Amino acid sequence: MTTPHEARQPPGLAASFHLVRRWAMKIPARHMTRFHAVATLTWVALVIPTIVWWRESILWVALMSVWANVAGHWSAWQASRAEQNGAEHTQR
Repeated sequence: MTTPHEARQPPGLAASFHLVRRWAMKIPARHMTRFHAVATLTWVALVIPTIVWWRESILWVALMSVWANVAGHWSAWQASRAEQNGAEHTQR
């Protein structure tokens, strides 16, 4: 049995985004903090190989650019969720 909300899911890519959003909303803040700490340390560790070996690699620069876009949007989304939850909490 489907709920009215599930019946209104948009088709295609929008439906995939909807599923990812539902999954991401369930991630506890503690796990997100650990993920960001590990990701930060990983990128810091990749500074030396980037300077020494991958300085002229177009693929590496492209991957870093994609990651920067994803991380920036993910952070903004998490910040807006936190702001929305804070606003809802103060209204109660």
